[in-house]
Amino acid sequence: MIQRIQTVFLALVLLFNIGFVFTPLFAEALAFPNDWLIFLLAGALTLSSVLSLLAIFQYKNRKLQSKNVLLAMIGQVIALGTAAGILFSMGAWDTGSIGEIGSALLLLIGWICQLLANRAIKKDEKLIKSMDRIR
Repeated sequence: MIQRIQTVFLALVLLFNIGFVFTPLFAEALAFPNDWLIFLLAGALTLSSVLSLLAIFQYKNRKLQSKNVLLAMIGQVIALGTAAGILFSMGAWDTGSIGEIGSALLLLIGWICQLLANRAIKKDEKLIKSMDRIR
């Protein structure tokens, strides 16, 4: 069903990824001289967000839903790694870097939500299999 807990986790991933676009770290990525870096970051965020959105509506096919979440997790890890690379290349951290660190934490929390969503999908699959055995 669409009311399951994995729907909440996947919707939170969408909110965190969209929120990341309005953070100082994303603005810093736009200021980088390498164009491929922003394309990698934006592409990975888009991939993760689109696959998470598709997974919300695939509640009738839990195996495909789980595969989409796993692929979305790969995109999220690529975005997180790129953001971490940008964060570490900015130089020394001080009290002014809290916004950038918080920006990277948004992506990390999004990845954790995807992990929890995948765990909930697998739990639902086990529940359905156990109910089939009873019948």
